[in-house]
Amino acid sequence: MVNYPFTTLPEDVVALMTRTYAPIAMDGMSQLIKLFDAYCNVTQAEITYLGMSSPSFEGTIRGFLGALSEDTFIGVSRGLRTSYAKEFVRLIHEMAKDVPLLPTFEGKDGWPMPNAKYWAIAKENLDPSAVRFWNGWPVESADGKTIYMSCANLWISHGPEFTEQVYKALCQWAIKMRRPRCSEFSAFLNFVSERPNSWPVETFRDPIQIKHLFLDFMVWYFKDQLAQGNDLATATKSYAAFINLISSTMLAGGSWVKPFTGNLPKPKVINVAGVDTNKKKNSKGEVIKAKLITEIPYEVTDTQAIELLFKIIKADNDILYRWANAQAWKTSNNRKARERLAKSGNSDKVIYATHSQPEDLNPADVCAAFQEHGFDYVKRDFSKRFGKNVTREFLNGFLNVPTPDDLYPFKLLLVHAYPCITQSFIDNLELYNEQGVLHGFVKLVYCLKNKCSVKSSMLAC
Repeated sequence: MVNYPFTTLPEDVVALMTRTYAPIAMDGMSQLIKLFDAYCNVTQAEITYLGMSSPSFEGTIRGFLGALSEDTFIGVSRGLRTSYAKEFVRLIHEMAKDVPLLPTFEGKDGWPMPNAKYWAIAKENLDPSAVRFWNGWPVESADGKTIYMSCANLWISHGPEFTEQVYKALCQWAIKMRRPRCSEFSAFLNFVSERPNSWPVETFRDPIQIKHLFLDFMVWYFKDQLAQGNDLATATKSYAAFINLISSTMLAGGSWVKPFTGNLPKPKVINVAGVDTNKKKNSKGEVIKAKLITEIPYEVTDTQAIELLFKIIKADNDILYRWANAQAWKTSNNRKARERLAKSGNSDKVIYATHSQPEDLNPADVCAAFQEHGFDYVKRDFSKRFGKNVTREFLNGFLNVPTPDDLYPFKLLLVHAYPCITQSFIDNLELYNEQGVLHGFVKLVYCLKNKCSVKSSMLAC
């Protein structure tokens, strides 16, 4: 949603929400206010600063919370939708300190499912044009990867018909490419949308004006690249690829008119030796090689570069160690939190009805069962035990079973403590116990028709 502007919420309301939420914002919730703006836009809700104290605004809030009960409004996981709902309720509570009579929500009253009925009513009268506008404008490559184009501002400045025409042509081009380069195209669309009076839709039907447009954009593009300190030789190649994209999609297909000369203007690509490519100025004004992981200025000697490189690597290593240590403690504290919660729960048989909702679960009981019977008890027959509406992701919100991502910091700490552990150290690694027997296997006994067999299963080391 970073490519979208605010469409419905007034500036004073956006300013209030941004100011009150900033001190309490949770990581990953940067698009929360924009998400509410999208809801107000598709449901045609009218929002004003004074109107936030009215009963109608409470209905809008409940509709938004209800929309987060299913993935038709936003296609993300249930856990993330629940987080959005909780954070929005926190935001409303903070706003209530500035706005009298602003509705607040306590307990389950602010959860998505109890408010689903408000969303059911609201989605009967959605604005089809707004729904299309907020679709994200995805473009899929031949590899199945999705890129999101910056078409929202163009929709506002040049209208839906023109935007759909551009989007359709771009989709047809991208599906043939394994790695489509769309950044320059998005920059061009933003450039045009910011200057609708200078370059209206009629520009793309006029052979003279379309040439002037691309000359204007070319000047802006290279000034912008220069201001960012990017290598102009590399930028020239990127711009040439962009012009080829325009020619093969918009011009060849007849969507846009060709200049009288037949070709759009572009600078001549000059082949540069590899050592002189990808030069860029950093924040200190030093010329560096942009494609390197560590920034090393061209002006230093080899000896200075080696010293500087290892100094930077050590600093990066220290930062990574502190991060890994903090994450490891976080994982450990999550486990302790589960154990504390389990003490207040009942580990007896944990089974919920088929249509139970997440809010019907008692986290303390689930944690107690986990502590008493182990992970397999919770995992086995999951849908029979917890019903159809409870997800593993929701359950892990309080069970805090470590994921591979949670264990990654421990890997970093292990390598930090024992630098000898490299890839070559791991290759062909064999572990033996004190009796000299190959270790890392566990014997599993299976009994079938009164016959027992022994089977080995590899365990992760």
